[in-house]
Amino acid sequence: MPAGFAARLALAEPLVLAVPEGHAATLPGRAGTAARRLAALLAEPLVIFPRTTAPSVFDAVIACYRGHGQSPRIVQEAIQMQTLVNLVSVGMGVAWVPASVTQLQRPGVRYLPVPAAGLQCETSLLWRDPAPPVLRRFIAHVGALPARAVAVSARRPPPAR
Repeated sequence: MPAGFAARLALAEPLVLAVPEGHAATLPGRAGTAARRLAALLAEPLVIFPRTTAPSVFDAVIACYRGHGQSPRIVQEAIQMQTLVNLVSVGMGVAWVPASVTQLQRPGVRYLPVPAAGLQCETSLLWRDPAPPVLRRFIAHVGALPARAVAVSARRPPPAR
């Protein structure tokens, strides 16, 4: 960390895989070993954040692929979560997104927890130290928030109203 700055972890969460609805991994009866399912998912075309936007997430995803003997087939980069999810919805590929993104219900997209991938992302606060009083109060507030588990399901999202 640069001199004169301080940081605090705000949230750590797993990355889940956003896949187009109807993807083979979401269909019943597609059993197999976790390793075989993971290998099949890693062979899919990938939409991802550019490294310049989210270097730690990009590096973790690339390391996961390489650690499983695969090279990612990146077909598109996008700088916003909503854009990644929209690209998945039109069948461009799959995308690794933080579990909290599962709250962004987009028709045509399902979210799959993939524990075998072991991917996680962290969101942190970073500020110049010493922090002014209002910022110290905000940092204390974030630190006092309970950790929330994000439930992830491959189920179809409820219909929009």
